Amino acid sequence: MPNSVTVLTLIWGCVALQLRSLCESVHGLVVKSGLVSNSVSDMYSSLNDLDVATEIFNDMEVLGDIDRGRQIHAQVVIRGFGLELPLANSLISVYSKCGDLDYSKIVLDSTMLKSLVSWTAMISGRAQNGRPRQALEFLIRLRAKETIEPDSMMLASALTVSGELAALELYQQLHCYTLEAGFSQYGLVRNSLISAYSKCGNVELAHNVFKEMVYCRDVVSWNALINGNGINGCGETAVALFHEMKKNEARRNAATYMCILSACSHSGLVDDGLTIFNQMVEDNEIKPSHEHYGCVVDLLA
Repeated sequence: MPNSVTVLTLIWGCVALQLRSLCESVHGLVVKSGLVSNSVSDMYSSLNDLDVATEIFNDMEVLGDIDRGRQIHAQVVIRGFGLELPLANSLISVYSKCGDLDYSKIVLDSTMLKSLVSWTAMISGRAQNGRPRQALEFLIRLRAKETIEPDSMMLASALTVSGELAALELYQQLHCYTLEAGFSQYGLVRNSLISAYSKCGNVELAHNVFKEMVYCRDVVSWNALINGNGINGCGETAVALFHEMKKNEARRNAATYMCILSACSHSGLVDDGLTIFNQMVEDNEIKPSHEHYGCVVDLLA
């Protein structure tokens, strides 16, 4: 099997010959061999291939490789690529998900045409990086200056932001919008509603949303409601929900046990917490992590 030195030599030869078919063959070899070569992007840049440049940016987004993302961005500029919308959106996504929010804004502002993908990347990127107020500002900017209507993904991000800010009034406005726009049946949106209402301290409204999800509840829905009751001091309700979850044979994951153990800890339900943890160990479906043991330590403190 070739090593990275061999691949690098092949790439230099491809660049010199400017043969696209050979470049694609080498790219396939890199993928098949499980090697990661940064020079692959330079190879495609030399062919002035915008589509592949966009794909590579998407790879950088998945890998979280911000340094390599900047290098490819520089190659795009040096090679004279126009900042077309697909490439601009990939740039915004890379910078946003990698935490470089200033550069994502620079790219957005320098793009004449903006799409729903552009704005969603800006809003979700700020929500994920602990900048809820900035995310809200971009949502307001979108609604004021653009004719683009939010989709379920953007609404979920906006609802998350409202929950982080504990802005109940704004949250209720967004809830009304989800009903008007027909997104109220989307599981992603409803789970965000449960989570944000809980963070705003209104567990009753969170319960109401959950009750309406008779046929579309998933593990995220259960976890959000259990956690919501836990952070609002309703530990007994959280325990009852956990047992109801087991009775309904709903799938549980590691996060489920984190939520219920934390809820027991916050409400001083030591016996319930230890019983649930022991069942988790005995069932052997989910291996306890350091975080689970940390919850038990907090429970006994």
